[in-house]
Amino acid sequence: MGTANGTSIPCEDEGLDGGSCYAVDISCPSVSDFTGYVKVNYPAGTSVGTVVFTTGGNGNQLYDTEYIYGKTALTELLDGKFTVFGYCAFE
Repeated sequence: MGTANGTSIPCEDEGLDGGSCYAVDISCPSVSDFTGYVKVNYPAGTSVGTVVFTTGGNGNQLYDTEYIYGKTALTELLDGKFTVFGYCAFE
């Protein structure tokens, strides 16, 4: 299949506070290697599930900074006890 190796990094975006951020080096056969950026926000208490957000295509912004109501959507899910996982790809 392929490999993905993550390294913890400081969160540098202006989106939702309190996230844990990672640079993920991704390598798959027949595809150029690239680095993805992942931001995870955890709810207070026990999570009831995980919701993954991307901006699609070659999006290089996280959902909470790309869309007007991105922070609102993620906050509502956190309040509902979901873990929210944002991803964007960098070439």
